[in-house]
Amino acid sequence: RRGGGGGRAPVRGPSGGVVGMGRLAVVAAAVEAAPLGGQVAVLIVGAAMLFWSVPVLDPILSILITLFVLWNVGKRVREALVILLEGVPDTLPVAEVEEALRATPGVCDVHHTHVWSEDGLHHVLTTHAVVANADSYADVAALRRQLKEGLKRFGILHSTIEFESQGGPACGDPGERCRCGGRE
Repeated sequence: RRGGGGGRAPVRGPSGGVVGMGRLAVVAAAVEAAPLGGQVAVLIVGAAMLFWSVPVLDPILSILITLFVLWNVGKRVREALVILLEGVPDTLPVAEVEEALRATPGVCDVHHTHVWSEDGLHHVLTTHAVVANADSYADVAALRRQLKEGLKRFGILHSTIEFESQGGPACGDPGERCRCGGRE
């Protein structure tokens, strides 16, 4: 028997044609995958197709939903690439982070700062901090705790801070300048 099976009568659309399972599957997939706006659009177009024979609505809606899904996939792929390539998160102002570190008492300057995201929510930082008066390991440890606490407001929960002393040995990397208050 054409258009149906299992003893059931075929489902007929408003124009009298048999509605195939392919169209039903497409509509069901669209309703399941699309957000609320897409679901409402599918229901409206479905209701319109029950009363009027406007077959062009189905492909138009399918194309619009496909474009919407592709747009969102593109955004998610970009977000994933930024994370995988260890790019700086869009929502993290690195210049503000550096200024906050410099504003901490005991820190003269910061340089060689790198920030990236592990998963889009948890950020990681590495930096070099130039200190003027850190006479003991206890001083440096206290300053490290203070800096790490200040980084939490930026969503940076993991950081590696290398300390360099003003007027001490050269910075760790050639070409870097360790300075305090504009002096090297």
